[in-house]
Amino acid sequence: GDADDAGDAGDAGDTGDVGAVECGTFAAVVDTGANGPFDVTSDVVASPDCTVVHPTTLGAAGVKHPVIIWGNGTDAPTSLYKPAFEYWASYGFIVAAANVIDGQGSGAPELACLDWVTAQYGDAVCPRVAATGHSQGGAGAIMAGRDPRVTVTAPLMPYTEQGWGGFDTSSITAQVVSPMLLLSGTLDNNATPSVDQQPVVDDTNAGVFWANRIGADHYSTALGLTNYRATMLAWFRLHLMGDESFRAQFYGDDCALCSDSHWIVQRRGLE
Repeated sequence: GDADDAGDAGDAGDTGDVGAVECGTFAAVVDTGANGPFDVTSDVVASPDCTVVHPTTLGAAGVKHPVIIWGNGTDAPTSLYKPAFEYWASYGFIVAAANVIDGQGSGAPELACLDWVTAQYGDAVCPRVAATGHSQGGAGAIMAGRDPRVTVTAPLMPYTEQGWGGFDTSSITAQVVSPMLLLSGTLDNNATPSVDQQPVVDDTNAGVFWANRIGADHYSTALGLTNYRATMLAWFRLHLMGDESFRAQFYGDDCALCSDSHWIVQRRGLE
C-alpha cells in the first residue's frame, strides 16, 4: 500500500492502555483467520429492532465487554453480515446490529441498540464503543461518531450522499475526537471511493486510517465481510480492549497494512 501521513486532523484518541484498564484482560489473539475463544449467543430484540450477538457467558474472569454497533446497507438483511458479528463476538465483543434496511444512515437506530445493550447488560458492559456498518450503515457510523459514548468508528464503504437514509455530511467534521478506520474497495461502483470516501479523509476532524481493498466491490463484502473483518478486529482489539499487539498494523512509519499489497492506504491526523 501507499501511506500518506500528511495533515493533522486532531488527536488519535485514547491509547490502547485505557481499554485494558476499563475492560479487563482478554486472551491473546492466536489466529485472526479463525473465531476466538468465546462461545456466542444471538438474541433478536423486538424494541428497538436489533440483533445482539455476544459471548454466551458475560463477565467471565471479571472482564467487561466493549460494544460494536452496526448499521446494514440499504435493503440488506442483518443475516448477510451475521458471520462477522459472530466472529467479533467470539473475541469478547457485544455486537448490536440495527435490523432496519433504511434510515440507518442517521445513526439513530444503531445508537438505540447501544442504549438497549447498556441497559440490559449493565455491569458486564465496558464503556468503550465502536460504531461501524456497511454502505448506508457506514454513513450511519459517521453520524454515530458524534455521540460522546463512541470511542472509535469503522465505516465500511460508507455512502455519503447528503440526506441518504438520514445521513448529514456535516457529521464528517463533527466527530467526537476519536480515530476512524475507513474501509473501501477499489472496484466499488456504488459507494465510489473517490466520491464517497475521499471527502471523508480530506475533511474529517478525526484522525483517519483509510484502507482501500484492491479488487473489492460493494457487494462481496456483505457475505461475512471476509476481506475486512480481521482488519476491523485488529482495530477494535487495539482501541477498545487495549490490545497493543495490533498497534503496528495502523501506526508508525512502517505500519503493516501500509506495506500490504492488498491495500492502498492513506492516513491523516493519526499520532
